[in-house]
Amino acid sequence: MTARGRRAWLPVLALLLGATLWGIMWWPLRHFEGAGLAGAWLALAMYAVAVAVALPWAWRARGDWRMHWHVLVLLMLLGGWTNVAFTLAMLEGQVVRVLLLFYLAPVWSVLGARLFLAEPVTWRRGLGVLVALLGAALVLAPEHLADLADAPLSRADWLALSSGICFAGTNITLRAGQGLADASRAWAVWLGCTLIAALILAGQDAALPDLPLSVFLQLFLFAVSWLVVATLVVQYGVTRMEVGRSALILLFEIVAGAVSAAWLAGETISSREWFGGLLIVGAAVLEARRAEDSSRD
Repeated sequence: MTARGRRAWLPVLALLLGATLWGIMWWPLRHFEGAGLAGAWLALAMYAVAVAVALPWAWRARGDWRMHWHVLVLLMLLGGWTNVAFTLAMLEGQVVRVLLLFYLAPVWSVLGARLFLAEPVTWRRGLGVLVALLGAALVLAPEHLADLADAPLSRADWLALSSGICFAGTNITLRAGQGLADASRAWAVWLGCTLIAALILAGQDAALPDLPLSVFLQLFLFAVSWLVVATLVVQYGVTRMEVGRSALILLFEIVAGAVSAAWLAGETISSREWFGGLLIVGAAVLEARRAEDSSRD
């Protein structure tokens, strides 16, 4: 393979690696939960490590902070809740269900782009929204429709949905602040995660678990070698290929989550939920193809 061919494949491999790492993120998270470091304490600890590791690179780009302070604040709020809510949902909910509800993000992206960026809602985008919402209804519906009124959404469901909404808002914010350095963007999101997790803990008045040093050492290694890498490789791939193509590749996260949850946790999903999931993925494909067509125009 030529050097040019290798360069063309690197972003694809980076996105596949990133999607895989995010798809099986539930596994190390539940490992730490089993070791006694759970919930908001886990989110606070791992994102505080990411903030500390990324600070030197973010500090070098501090000249952009004053000009883009409003973007940084939005990234802290929206990106911070995206990751904290996703972490908590993965700890509490069914892996595939959480991933599917999170990937309703294209619906929120369409609505947000219409409201805040005045982008038109074409027939293809409208169809994608309807298909995704139908898929979500199938995923969320109880086994027997007669039980619908007595089957409220779980906390994990709400966390996954709100994470997807804020993820869409984060993407819109990134599009509105193109001049900000990648290091500053990532650092702002991780700082937001740390602050939001700290606020949750303040409301709970929860004491830091008394754990052996080995658990915190494992957490440090996980944050540096998994969390940071997962974020950076996705950023690398997304910035080096068409928007639609990268969005399609990132859907591999659902595959990685489904396979790993079935293999390692014995989770199962009903045929109705699979069909709803296919509709959600189909809606994401429609939106991704629209974005790719727009990037070529």
